[in-house]
Amino acid sequence: MLQKLLKKHYGIDAIEAMPIGHYHSCKKDNQRFILIPVNHVNEEELAELEQIANHLQKCGDRSVSTFLHTKEKSRTLVLESEKYCVLTCHQLPSRTTG
Repeated sequence: MLQKLLKKHYGIDAIEAMPIGHYHSCKKDNQRFILIPVNHVNEEELAELEQIANHLQKCGDRSVSTFLHTKEKSRTLVLESEKYCVLTCHQLPSRTTG
């Protein structure tokens, strides 16, 4: 489902679908894409969250997920009367304890 959505609305050919908790996700290269329902979050809050995430990434924090915009430059996508965002995050090297 998410792979088709990413291709149609974002122009991304993703592979390797994998659930993350209750969420759908898939991967392309070293990035993971996660579909998040956001009906409970208003647009102003989403914009603020996006600004914070972008700032943290610009400061070098690659562990922060950022918003992916559709081909139409929208932060959200409506599917079957539900509003969603797609977040993208880099695959971080696994951590080992020692």
